[in-house]
Amino acid sequence: MFDGNRARITVAGQCVDAVTDAALEAVVAPPPTIADDAKVAIADAVTVGAYSAVRDEIKERGPILPRYGSDQMRREATLERFGTRILWPGDDTQGIVFFRTSHKLDNTSVELPVVTFPGMEIRGYLTGLH
Repeated sequence: MFDGNRARITVAGQCVDAVTDAALEAVVAPPPTIADDAKVAIADAVTVGAYSAVRDEIKERGPILPRYGSDQMRREATLERFGTRILWPGDDTQGIVFFRTSHKLDNTSVELPVVTFPGMEIRGYLTGLH
């Protein structure tokens, strides 16, 4: 198995870890803030629940994908990520591994951990240059 969640690069002499699923989700689909929840609660209290009922009804009558909102954006971002994958001889795959760096990635060393299942212990690295 290959674990893209624990991949790392060496750029400009610094080791940079991959962005985790949790960090990516926080950017793509951030949880509602207390202020957001308070606004909805006040609107529902004033309209005796009509605000949320009407909002949901309008959303349900529209196209399917927008109904899922941030959850759909999170799903799409997760599908593009490399994540954890099992590859057999002859298989090929592609995916995105995100790194938080401002450096250009020319001549960057990439390390992708090879792990065991189910323990997820790192047994080696697949390395390469980008």
